[in-house]
Amino acid sequence: MKYQSVKLTPCESHNDIESRSQTAFEKRMDMLVFAAYATQEFTVKDIQNCVVDCQIMTIRRCLKDLIYCGYLIKTSIYTFKATEKTKQLFGVTTA
Repeated sequence: MKYQSVKLTPCESHNDIESRSQTAFEKRMDMLVFAAYATQEFTVKDIQNCVVDCQIMTIRRCLKDLIYCGYLIKTSIYTFKATEKTKQLFGVTTA
C-alpha cells in the first residue's frame, strides 16, 4: 500500500495542524467526561449548552466517532449515554 504525502498549503504550518488535532481531541475528551458523569441520557443540545460551544454538526460528528469507538451508545433518535467502557475509564461507579 502506497501512502501519499500531505502537502501543506502556504498558510498551513505544522503548528496549525497540531492545534486542530489537539482541539478535536479535546472536544471528544470533554464530551466523554460529560457522558461518563451524566446522571441521565443526554442530547446534542445538552452537549452544546454544557460542554462545547460549536456547531451542531460538529458535535454530531464527534458523537458518531465516539459511538463507533464504543465509548457511547445511542439510546434513541435524540439521546445518548456512556458505555461501561467509558465509565470504567473515568472511574465512575454504577449503582
